[in-house]
Amino acid sequence: ILLLSVASIGFGCCSALVVVCFLFQEIHLIALVFGASLIGVAVDYSLHFVSKLQVLTNHNQSPAVLRQLLLPMALGLGTSILSYACLFQSNLKVLNEIAVFSMTGLLMSWLFVCVIYPVYFRKLLPTQSPLISALADLPSHFWKKKSYAALAGVVLITLTTSGFYFIKLSDDVKTFYKPPADLLASEQYLQKKFHIVFLDHFLFFRALAVASL
Repeated sequence: ILLLSVASIGFGCCSALVVVCFLFQEIHLIALVFGASLIGVAVDYSLHFVSKLQVLTNHNQSPAVLRQLLLPMALGLGTSILSYACLFQSNLKVLNEIAVFSMTGLLMSWLFVCVIYPVYFRKLLPTQSPLISALADLPSHFWKKKSYAALAGVVLITLTTSGFYFIKLSDDVKTFYKPPADLLASEQYLQKKFHIVFLDHFLFFRALAVASL
C-alpha cells in the first residue's frame, strides 16, 4: 500500500515534469521542488481509498469503493486545482510553472488512484499481523496510564519553557548575510581615510596602470 502511494505521487511528478517542459521548454528548480512538495497532497487519495476499502471489508459489504469515493475525491481535486490556478494571475514565469506542475501532478495522481487501485485491490485486504496491531495500539495504551501521561506532560512543558528561555529573537536583516572579513576591513579603511560614515553613495574602482614601452 505504501509503495502504491509513492508510485501515485511519482507518476504525478513525472507527468507534471513532462508537461511543464513541453509548455515552457524549461523548468525552474524552484518550480520543481515546490511543485513536487505540493503534489504530496495526492497521498490523501490513496489513504481515502484504502481506508474506505477497509471499512467495507470489515462490514462484509461489496468493495465498490471507487463508486462511493469518486465524487468526494473529484471535489477535493477540483478545489486543489482551483487554488493552484490562482498562481496564473502573476506574471512571474516560475509561479506559472508551479501552477502547471501542481495541477498536472494532482490530476495524474488522482487518475492513477482511480484506474490502478480498483484493479490492484480486487481481493480483500490482508489481515494485519499481531506485531503491527500491537505497535499501532501502543500510543493509546501509553496515554491511558495517568502516570505516563503526567510524566510526558512535565517533560514537554520543561522542554518548551527552556526553549523559550534560551531562544534569541532578532529582526536585524543584516544577520541573514555576513560579509567577508576582508570586505569589512576595506570598508572600515575607506571610512577612516575619507572621514565618512556611510559608503552607500560612492563607487570605488581599483585599476592597475600598465606602462607601455
